[in-house]
Amino acid sequence: MKPLPQKKNPQTKIESLLAEIRQETFRSGYREGRIEARISIVRRMRRMGMEWSIIEQVTGLNWKDYRDLRKYWPGQIS
Repeated sequence: MKPLPQKKNPQTKIESLLAEIRQETFRSGYREGRIEARISIVRRMRRMGMEWSIIEQVTGLNWKDYRDLRKYWPGQIS
């Protein structure tokens, strides 16, 4: 005797979609937090008078990358 086909539980599908949304939101927030942290470090290093060659070695951000971030976080970058 063949087993009856199981109907997909709509609640399970909704829960699955919500879990995916939560994961993507977390990933996005994590990426943004890392970028904001790097920006903060660059700002402090600039205030200390460090040269860009040192800042780039420490943060991995060169001047062009830092300048480009102004488009996305204008309030964070001086």
